[in-house]
Amino acid sequence: MAGEVDRRRLRGAGLGALSAEEGLALFDAALAVGDPQLIPMRFDPAALTGQPVPALLDDIVPSGAPTRSTGAGRVTRILDAPSADRGSLVLALVTELAATVLGHPDARAVDPDRNFPELGLDSLAAINLRNRLNAETGLRLPAGVILRHTSPRALAATVAGALATGDGPAAAPAAPDLLVTLFQRAVAGNRTAEAMDLLRTAATFRPVFTEPVVPPGPVHLVRGSAGPRILCFPSVVAPSGAHQYTRFAAGLRDACDVTVLPLPGYGPEEPLPAGAEVAIGTMAAAAREAAGDTPFVLAGHSAGGWFAHAAAGALREAGLPPLAVVLLDTYEPADPMSHAMATTLMNEGYTARREINDGLLTGEQLTAMGGYLRLFQEWEPGPSSVPTLFVRAADPLGDGPEWRQGRWRPEHAERTVPGDHFTIVEEHAESTALTVHAWLRTAFPQSFRNARSRPIYNHGK
Repeated sequence: MAGEVDRRRLRGAGLGALSAEEGLALFDAALAVGDPQLIPMRFDPAALTGQPVPALLDDIVPSGAPTRSTGAGRVTRILDAPSADRGSLVLALVTELAATVLGHPDARAVDPDRNFPELGLDSLAAINLRNRLNAETGLRLPAGVILRHTSPRALAATVAGALATGDGPAAAPAAPDLLVTLFQRAVAGNRTAEAMDLLRTAATFRPVFTEPVVPPGPVHLVRGSAGPRILCFPSVVAPSGAHQYTRFAAGLRDACDVTVLPLPGYGPEEPLPAGAEVAIGTMAAAAREAAGDTPFVLAGHSAGGWFAHAAAGALREAGLPPLAVVLLDTYEPADPMSHAMATTLMNEGYTARREINDGLLTGEQLTAMGGYLRLFQEWEPGPSSVPTLFVRAADPLGDGPEWRQGRWRPEHAERTVPGDHFTIVEEHAESTALTVHAWLRTAFPQSFRNARSRPIYNHGK
């Protein structure tokens, strides 16, 4: 469950859960004290023993074990080991650190051959893992390297290779990506429109494909046999990838198979589609291939919903329609709400949330975003006979027009879930997943083959 993953992560950081009664009591106590910036919480310093900690916590974390470690000793042991053993030593390091980041008691809980997103690694966890790997090895890995590798074993091979060739402690920091730097500087200077124009223009210089191609392989997040397979399209907003659905998928564990179909063009040396139609054709073919012979649903968050709707139409025309389409806070490109939301997304996504995006953004990611937004700027969703659920975020994202004026014109059912545009697939992802599951089970009871489905709690009522 998404909530349990988050709770394990918080416990590993020394933060225990509070009951409603405890939270209210601490809140009342904080108000009575009158001091500014108090944070009512349950904090367990012992949970941080032996972990690197900020200087602020040096006097709080128990002194029985070191609070900082360079990892030099471990790297020395790896490099001094016979070459045939180095790979397994690095893999043990990667799985151990991944287990810590994910809140597991030891590395045995981390299958080295499972996809990182399937293990529960989202973008924030990827940065955490990167930081720990860099601290242990002296490498200067960008956070994006975690998400570009499919599994702990694949990442370990890269780390082992970097250590063996000397691209480690003595290596100079990688030069920053100039396009990323320019983009972030423009956004920070409130020049969002110019920043997007830069990306749209830069995208026109990238190689393109004019006929449907085989996109990056599907990423399986959770397995479940009780209901239909859910195929998710990532948003076009960088950093785009399977990690965007990690928490949403966790809320459907054991109930439905959840698979992400990455969009082409976001990885190194991947071409972009030459037009919207070839992009839709490519992703429709990928969905059909991933679905196999099982009933399936197409889903998309934000602009990923454009692909879900369009691919459903293409598959319906081919006589292979999905059961349904699920749109997670998706608005039409020409809707004024989309333009207002785009500006807010730039401000919220690349400034206020910069700690998540630093290290994950690349020139490929940004120009792919610019390319897809350019291709779809004139696109309009046509009528659809495929049953559609529109999931609306209850909270506005920043200032702007009245949030509920945003619309999706094709016929659909609608549910409202807690959270804003971002948090419905992050902090509130489990609620979103259960709402989607409840609607699917009500609309397609014949597609749920047994009773091992998760309990239903429909937040959208």
